Amino acid sequence: MFLLTTLFLACSDSEPQQSANAATQKECPKCPECSKSENDTLSAAEKELLSDSLSQIRTGIKPFDDTSVGVCKGSGKNCEEFLGTTAEDLPEGEYMLQARLLAPKIKPEGGLKVEFHRDCKTTKKTKNGESTTNNNYSKEYKISRNDKGYLLAPLATIRSPNKYGKKECEWKMIFHNTNGTEEIKGSWSVPAKE
Repeated sequence: MFLLTTLFLACSDSEPQQSANAATQKECPKCPECSKSENDTLSAAEKELLSDSLSQIRTGIKPFDDTSVGVCKGSGKNCEEFLGTTAEDLPEGEYMLQARLLAPKIKPEGGLKVEFHRDCKTTKKTKNGESTTNNNYSKEYKISRNDKGYLLAPLATIRSPNKYGKKECEWKMIFHNTNGTEEIKGSWSVPAKE
């Protein structure tokens, strides 16, 4: 009975009464002592220690630099020359699509996710006109931190000219960050082999 009376008085609209009973304070949402927790605020030292990690988490996955996501001349993991996110009518040679990414050191359980999508259309001239073939590909990657950048190469191999006909491809990467998604997209095309 004493506990109920104390609880009623402590939670009433009148002045809150001091109580030595910690259980009563936890049950009372109006008590100022109940609304504060030791874990709600960070000390200046904690803020300073976490500021770089928090900045990285807010930035999320991003390209390593301005020449790290797109079409390159070269093959395998060797980008001889960066051509940009879009490269049309590529001259004869070998090319690839690559992505070198930076990710936060601290990541959610299960990692940070990147989606890659590629949609290609090949148009071949025939005796009766043109024949079109579509080829789509998608894959998900889990990205982890690497100070030199996390390399996804080759995401696609590209040979010009294409023996099956003119090939036109669109691609996009979707970065799933803690504060939402970001997208990079582009395209490439190669002529048909004569």
